[in-house]
Formats: sequence, structure tokens, C-alpha cells
Amino acid sequence: WRGISFPLIAGLQRFIFQIPAVLKHEKRLSNTVMHKLIIYSSFCLIIMLVACTLPTGLEPVSGVEGFLQVADSTFSSGEITAVALIVLDRLDLDSLADHYITYGDPILPCESNIACDSLHYFFIQLPPGAYLLLPVGLLIPPEKLVTDLDSILADPLSYIKLPGTTELEIISALRHKIIREQQVESLDEIWKIEL
Repeated sequence: WRGISFPLIAGLQRFIFQIPAVLKHEKRLSNTVMHKLIIYSSFCLIIMLVACTLPTGLEPVSGVEGFLQVADSTFSSGEITAVALIVLDRLDLDSLADHYITYGDPILPCESNIACDSLHYFFIQLPPGAYLLLPVGLLIPPEKLVTDLDSILADPLSYIKLPGTTELEIISALRHKIIREQQVESLDEIWKIEL
């Protein structure tokens, strides 16, 4: 289109610049001049409509978001270094790694000399589907989640603390979410976590 549109636009420019000179000598435009103007204008309009597209912007995402409130007692023993949400497709404590999807950003304990908010916002981007969100305490430094994920998944219960000792306690700590196409699901309430 660029090869075609440039001569058309150049021709239209020449024609438009000639109009004042023609009007000086004549009171009105002749039929041939008027037809040229209509043809050039129509071609330029068609080319602009075909060649120009609207920007689409960023593609909408899907996932889950909400607020967590981690109890101060969670970090008091010093055993738990951070709290993280892990996403599972189903709960099976014997094969937790087989149903692992991803995890959210770890929540670190407040340092004594820094004031920090007890509410923590989280967002986990997920494709459409049904998921279980499970809060866990990390027994390792949070940066090991990235570097040693394979070894952690080989024996996850050695590296995390579950929110309870019985299956009923763990199930009551879960949140079930169904993610739809290009939609962010929100937790309705503040999720209070104590490990």
C-alpha cells in the first residue's frame, strides 16, 4: 500500500495547492477539476481506512487476587521464614508436587525496626480453570523457591509447613477459585492466615 498511497497523496497535495490558483481565475470549479478532487479524496480515504488499524493494547489477563493477613504468631518461632500461597489443581497430601501449579510472592516477616502493613495484596496470574489456593509456611529462605524448586517439589513437606496437622484443618485453610477467560477473580474477604 505504501507504493500506491504515496503517489496518490502527492497528487492530491498538488491538486489541493492548485485550487486557489484556479479559483482566482474562475468563479467556480469545472466539472473535471471537481471529479479529480472527488476521486483523489475517495482514494485517500479508502487507503487510510484500509491501512490504519486501531491499537489493541495489552491483552487482558486472568487470575486471582485478594488480601492476606498473616498472624504475628506465624513467624514467632523463627522456624517459618516466609508465607506463600501455592496453587494446586487438587489436594492430595501424598503427592502434593504432582498437583502443584505455581506459587505467589512470598510474604516476609516484619523487621522490628521497620513498620509494615499487616495486610498483603496478592495477585497470581492463572489460565482459566479450577484451582485450590493453599497458604504454606516456608522453612527455607524464600529465594530458594526460585533456585531449588525441583528439589523442593521432590519432597515438598520437608520445605514447607502446612496450615494444620489434620486433613480437615488443611481443607478448611484452602480457598477454591474458578478462573474464567480474561477475568480476575477476587477473594471476597481478607484471608487471615495462621500457621
